[in-house]
Amino acid sequence: MVRVAALRMTTLALIAGCGRIEFDAQTRGDADVADVATDTTTEDGLAGDPALALYIPFEGSFADASSHAAAVQCAFCPTYAPGRVGLGAVYSGTTCLQLAGGAPRFQAPQFTIAAWIRADVANGQTVLSKTYDSMSSVLNSWEIWMDSAPTLVVTTTDGAGNLDLAGGTLTVGTWEHVAATYDGTSKRMYRNGTEVAAEVIAPTVYDGSLLMFGCDRDAGVNVSHFVGMLDELRVYERALSAVELAALAQ
Repeated sequence: MVRVAALRMTTLALIAGCGRIEFDAQTRGDADVADVATDTTTEDGLAGDPALALYIPFEGSFADASSHAAAVQCAFCPTYAPGRVGLGAVYSGTTCLQLAGGAPRFQAPQFTIAAWIRADVANGQTVLSKTYDSMSSVLNSWEIWMDSAPTLVVTTTDGAGNLDLAGGTLTVGTWEHVAATYDGTSKRMYRNGTEVAAEVIAPTVYDGSLLMFGCDRDAGVNVSHFVGMLDELRVYERALSAVELAALAQ
């Protein structure tokens, strides 16, 4: 998704100067800091949902705490600080996590994507995205991002272009819960457990391109880096109900 040209040109220049970047993988059970938080996998009754495709609670690591234990990777890894629930991930503006996106659970006809976020600046930045044709296009199968207002935006694609749905304005420096669902017909956006926008759209299309957390990838370049904190990041292969999303936002 194209954001602000100046930001992207700066990112291109930085990456061009750094050369090839190697990624470190992390699976459930690894930790970068001491485990000082309690187990959060049953706090809302939804972490054990069989439709939970990915769950990163950021309790001292970026490991996937779902039953899939996916190997999330990073080149510029987050640090950790007190978050919205236990610990959270600190994103500096270069931090970027990624995960291979070819698994069927990441290409479901229905989905929910959700996270607690604290944006520390107002600019074009990504919370999480499932990229599409990421080496040669700016399309996203799904994405939650914010513009410079900062207005919350949910993007999907029909393969020809990005379809944006804009919602409420976020408050810089404040923890907020953001989520988006697609039930096969309607795309919905939620802020702090309340629906703020909806539209009927064509089904989103997928390929095996990466999932990105706290950044996006356009035409092979990592862009739109998040600045602030992320916590309790979730992807479901079904559309959660309004009641379920309100529970996640507690």
